[in-house]
Amino acid sequence: MGASRTVSAQLVPDQAANSRDQAATARDRESLREIRAFLASDRALAPIANQISIIARDGRVWLRGQVNTTEQRTALEKAARQAAWVLNVNNELVVME
Repeated sequence: MGASRTVSAQLVPDQAANSRDQAATARDRESLREIRAFLASDRALAPIANQISIIARDGRVWLRGQVNTTEQRTALEKAARQAAWVLNVNNELVVME
């Protein structure tokens, strides 16, 4: 994990995370915070970030909720895969085009 990831993750306080978010371990909480930071810093994803929930368990991440386009769905998954400690992403996002 690079220093820039640590700095990015610190930009979004825990309170900014969706109340439906879940994390099983300290590493999962770090992954979740980092994913939320990536979403908050992306102009295209920030407006829809509150429409999804993120569940992190033992390095596996589930993305759930509704998005407007296939591009958003793909970008959200890509952001999740960039976070520290993430081993696998299950993209369960539904596109509401």
